[in-house]
Amino acid sequence: MSSAGWGLRGRTIAMVALVVIVVLAIGVVSLTSQPGAGTSSSSSTTSSSSSASSSSTFVSCTITGQPGGIYLRVLSDSTDEPVLGAHVTATNTPFDCDGQPATSSGSVSFVTNDTEWYALPSENNYEYTFTVSTSGHAHTFDARLGPVSMTCATIMLPSGVTNVTVNGFGNACPAAYPSQALLSSSTWKFSASINMSLASVGEPILLDAAITNISHLNQTISPYVDPPFNPIVYDTNGTKVWAWNPPLVTWLDWNVTSGQSIGVDVTIPTADLTAGQSYFVDVAPISSQFPQNFTASFLFSVQ
Repeated sequence: MSSAGWGLRGRTIAMVALVVIVVLAIGVVSLTSQPGAGTSSSSSTTSSSSSASSSSTFVSCTITGQPGGIYLRVLSDSTDEPVLGAHVTATNTPFDCDGQPATSSGSVSFVTNDTEWYALPSENNYEYTFTVSTSGHAHTFDARLGPVSMTCATIMLPSGVTNVTVNGFGNACPAAYPSQALLSSSTWKFSASINMSLASVGEPILLDAAITNISHLNQTISPYVDPPFNPIVYDTNGTKVWAWNPPLVTWLDWNVTSGQSIGVDVTIPTADLTAGQSYFVDVAPISSQFPQNFTASFLFSVQ
C-alpha cells in the first residue's frame, strides 16, 4: 500500500478523533444538588441544522433517593387538636439540576378544617416554605425533605411553635387520631379499630366494628339493619373515595341478649388510592336507635 494511502487514512482517523472529542465536550453536563438531597443525574442534547443556525438544549434530570412524602398539620396549643380556619400557603423549592429546577415551583393555598395531616407533592422537591395565618397573625417556617423519608411538619397556634421531623421510609407521621375507638352508653358499647395507619398501595386495611349489649337485660333493635355498619373512606378534602355498600337486609325487630356482640370485619382496598395521600375511614351503626356519638373516624396514609 502506498504512503499516500496511509496519509489519507491517518488524516481521516484524526478528523474522527477530533469529532469525538468535540461531541464529548458538548455532551458533558455538570450537576449541582442541594446537600443531603440524594444523588441525581442529567443529560444534555444540542442540535443544529446546516440551513439555519439554531440550537436547543434539553436537560433531563433523575433524582435518586426521592423523598417519601411531606405532610403539614396545624394544631391548637390548648387542645392539640386540628385548628379550623387557618390560612395556609405552601411554596415548594425544587431540586437543582445543572442550574435548572427538577420540577416546577409554585404555591398551594388552602384553609384548614378538622383534617390533621395535609399531604403535599414531594417528588423532585427539596424544601417547602409554609406561611400560616390566623387571627391577623402570620407565621412562616421551612421544612426540608429527606431522601427516602417521610417529612412531618407541625405548627402550633397561636404560639407559632414549629416542629419538623424526618421519619425513615415506612414510618407514618404521628397521628392524634387513634387506631381504635371505644364508646358506651348505659346499655350499649360501640368498638371499632383498624389494623394499621400506614399502608402501601394495594395493601388492604382491616377494620373491625361491633355493638355489644352491656346491660343485664335483653335488648331489641327496631328496625335492625344487617350488616349493622357501612364504612366509608374520604380523602382529606372530604370527597368520598370508597364505601363498603354491602347488600342490606332490614328486620323489624332483632333481639340481642345480654353480653351479645354484633359486628363486622371489613377489608378496605387501597389499590385505587394515591400514594403519598392521607384518608379517613368513618364507621358508625346504621340503625338510628344507637346514640349519635357512636361514630369513629380513623386517619391512615398510603405510600
